[in-house]
Amino acid sequence: MKDSSRKISNVYWSFRRYLNAQLGSSYKLYWNPAGQPEPTDVDEWVIFESGAYDPQTFTMTTPRIFCVRRNDPDGDKMEDLVTAVMDKVDPHETRKYIDLYDLTASAVVSRIDLVSAVVGPPIDYSTGIKSRVIDITARVKTKRRS
Repeated sequence: MKDSSRKISNVYWSFRRYLNAQLGSSYKLYWNPAGQPEPTDVDEWVIFESGAYDPQTFTMTTPRIFCVRRNDPDGDKMEDLVTAVMDKVDPHETRKYIDLYDLTASAVVSRIDLVSAVVGPPIDYSTGIKSRVIDITARVKTKRRS
């Protein structure tokens, strides 16, 4: 893999491309929002945050996905939402990696291995709205910088 492909933006766009393809037709998606989105036209939405990474080693990254739900007093629909998202990112299910794209070349240059996905407890997002976070640990397969 070229040194020029070794960018966190490529990781971000690769996750975005994958999650849009897997979830985009079913849920409203937000990408690294500056604040807490609260759409009025849907009762559930998904937020992706790039998370932390070490630019020196680059190989490990920890994105987060927030599953958000309103009008769900029993939490049943939240569990359905979390299950649907986990089905796409849990390495213990069917998906073990996603393709790593070089944004400039629009080509697959490597892959992002999904190491783990852990679901947090429900927390208040806003009045009448709850969220659950899915913390992902991923390993970016790249050549080391020379």
